[in-house]
Amino acid sequence: MKNVSNFNKLLTFFDYVFWFFIENCIFLILNIPLILYLIFIGFTNITEYLPLFLICCIPFGASFTAILYTMGKIIKYKDIFVIKDFFKSYKRNFIQATYIWVLELFIIFILYINIISSKNFTLLNILMPFFVMIMILVILITPILFILLSRFEMKSLDLLRTSIILCISKPLITISNLIVFLFSLVLFELKPSYSILFLTSLICYLLMYINNPILVKLEKNNPFQ
Repeated sequence: MKNVSNFNKLLTFFDYVFWFFIENCIFLILNIPLILYLIFIGFTNITEYLPLFLICCIPFGASFTAILYTMGKIIKYKDIFVIKDFFKSYKRNFIQATYIWVLELFIIFILYINIISSKNFTLLNILMPFFVMIMILVILITPILFILLSRFEMKSLDLLRTSIILCISKPLITISNLIVFLFSLVLFELKPSYSILFLTSLICYLLMYINNPILVKLEKNNPFQ
């Protein structure tokens, strides 16, 4: 019986490896502009070519939401139809996810321009702490925002409001989400050739795992769909 149990665990492990790999491959294909940017220009020149970088990032929102959805299903049901479930979420959330993501990119671009221009303008210099705070808030609410979008059908304004509330009221979750992204950057820096094959799937799985208690509570107490 012990051997059978160990064999089942091994099969489950390889199922997860397969799911993570396929999901990550689909994500990479859908984000070819961003991949090409990172290959030919790289992280170090992002500020110099920021408009081009942000344009290349546009496909990220919908594909990121779709992986969050599939990782959430793995955590909830321990099983998925890899391609079918991914594109189910991708098609359902494409317009809203892209709209929200493009809006975020635009806000980030405007804030960045204001921050770097603040040295030359007194008024902008006074407002710089405010710009920095908004930039930090945008970064912190982004994981929660897309996690909620992957699970619930909500209007964009309700999505934003709920994300801000959760970000502020659940600081440990917010910090944990940030740590996941920092960990992923370190992992990519150390082993880029290997991590790129599973990194996005791993990030999304960890994010859904960390935020799962919140999602379960929202589903029970205040369902959105």
